[in-house]
Amino acid sequence: MFRRNQPGAEVAADDGEGTIRLPDGRTLAYATAGEPEGSPVMIFHGVPGSRLIGLDVLAALPGTHGLLFVAVDRPGIGGSAPLRGRRLLDWPADVAALADALNFERFSVYGASGGGPYALACALLMPESLIATIVVNSLAPLDLDGAGDGLSPSARTTWWLLGHAPGFCRLAAGAQARMARSNPDAMPPRMARRMAEKDRRAVDSEGAGDLIGRQLIEAFRQGPGGVARDLWILSRPWGFDLGDISMTVDLWQGMVDRNVPESMGRTLAASIPACRARFMEGEGHLIEQHNMDRILEPARA
Repeated sequence: MFRRNQPGAEVAADDGEGTIRLPDGRTLAYATAGEPEGSPVMIFHGVPGSRLIGLDVLAALPGTHGLLFVAVDRPGIGGSAPLRGRRLLDWPADVAALADALNFERFSVYGASGGGPYALACALLMPESLIATIVVNSLAPLDLDGAGDGLSPSARTTWWLLGHAPGFCRLAAGAQARMARSNPDAMPPRMARRMAEKDRRAVDSEGAGDLIGRQLIEAFRQGPGGVARDLWILSRPWGFDLGDISMTVDLWQGMVDRNVPESMGRTLAASIPACRARFMEGEGHLIEQHNMDRILEPARA
């Protein structure tokens, strides 16, 4: 288990944005939204993504009352300094340092899509610190039988290349970074083309594209390296057994999600010993848009 209350983190914050200096000298960036005295929820963004998804999008949805959101940039993304050779299991140490710096005795973790595996790593290594672990349309380990069954042939090929060729991760992240810099307005519609109809309508709604574009620009503020590392980490074996997670995990999966297919949710639900899984008919990748109050209920305990 990971040990909390390690010395050395220094915090600086201003108007909902903050950084901490980690014990190893790196900077970790975060953003807060919601109720200052609310129960804290650490938000782990998708891929590509940044802390601004918590500040701009999640906290604006209905059903977020009574909670304080703390959205965190992973190393090399947004305002967080890179960590050379980082692994999935390095993340709980950064989260623990941030929780200590913000004086959180206990808190919840929330990871959607590519952020889900990072929430599960916290559930594995620091369950005594967590009120709830919530994962929404989370990626599953691709080395588990059946996890990738619902992927399209092109997506399956892409994930295979990501997991076997680090250079391909850099190429993929580099292409996204160039688009984010040169034509950010084109990124949300391009992403939406691969989504279910309900998701496309949400992305096309007034103001949504601007919010998504802003957090994607922030994801590549330091260049493509942090996102490339995320792609490499998530396409490779995770380095732990899901069966070793001792706490309850709340899992939500949209059954028409074209980004993270139902097969991944089924794999996670079958592999995590104490998993409360909900599979939602007619819901896609942006399941939070209509279900946030129910999804966040365990964080209010």
